[in-house]
Amino acid sequence: MVKAAARPIATPLIRRLQLFCIREVQAQLAVLRDQHLAEVRSQLSSLRGSNENLTRAWLAQEAELRVQRAAQEAMQQLISEVADHAGTKGPRPEQESSDLPRQLESLHSEFGATKARVDDTLKFLLDRVEFVRREVLFELQHGGSGIQAESQSVVPRIANPERVAAMATRGLRLNVGCGHIPLEDYINVDIRDLPGVDIVAEAGTIGVEPASVTEIFSSHLLEHFPQEALKRRILPHWSSLLREGGRLHAIVPDGDAMIRKCASGEYSFADFREVLFGGQDYQGDFHFNLFTPDSLSTMLGEAGYKDIVVLAQGRRNGQCFEFEISAMKS
Repeated sequence: MVKAAARPIATPLIRRLQLFCIREVQAQLAVLRDQHLAEVRSQLSSLRGSNENLTRAWLAQEAELRVQRAAQEAMQQLISEVADHAGTKGPRPEQESSDLPRQLESLHSEFGATKARVDDTLKFLLDRVEFVRREVLFELQHGGSGIQAESQSVVPRIANPERVAAMATRGLRLNVGCGHIPLEDYINVDIRDLPGVDIVAEAGTIGVEPASVTEIFSSHLLEHFPQEALKRRILPHWSSLLREGGRLHAIVPDGDAMIRKCASGEYSFADFREVLFGGQDYQGDFHFNLFTPDSLSTMLGEAGYKDIVVLAQGRRNGQCFEFEISAMKS
């Protein structure tokens, strides 16, 4: 009688351990995701009633979506990485028994490294959500008082002279109307003395030397000015600050895209109305203008700018559609 060959036990054991690791990772990620999303929703749910464009519902929604996407992507990556070890690349049957401790140690090490990457990702996302929460709470706390409107006189003041002087040696880059979102590689300018603001000034009276700026960037600022104010004051002032060949780079709501989307029923009237007139949460949060890529290109050309390029249009950004435009000082 021929005896049947003994069935190796290592392969089924490793498969079960790998499946256990996959299920354990899925369970831990699901718990972490649910806990963090519940915390985010709890902290931000009370703030959505008083929405400010770019720092209210958009930031809350973006924060939630980023946590969801990160958790889902991390889970899929973990499943894929661990499942790879259950494929055909494993050891030969005669090696499995002797290699089992090594395989278990390797699997444990890989699991720990992957879990550490997931922990780092979740920590980054939670830190970002906490920053957004503090930012929105600050706006709610101080939005109705101590914040000056653009129409009021603001004496230009350099709040961070060391940083301005350091960047001036290679050419200033201004982020005008930065609000609560200062940019690291720019000198941040706002009429409000907020954290991260380097120069407190109105957009039409920035206190830096003429022809000392290589780039002026503004995001959702130009719509806060009437047409004639832009033509006669803001755009000429910015041109005087730019060096020859310096560039103006602006992002504004896209009136053409929003009107078309609203007319077709793809965009709610409530969102269109708020973007058109501003959040109106504080004195400076009122809109006086609306642009299309063609209308702003024409205005920039009339103000003496050249090499005008529309970099993006009809781009969805939270509650609004926006376009991005660049122009060079002539």
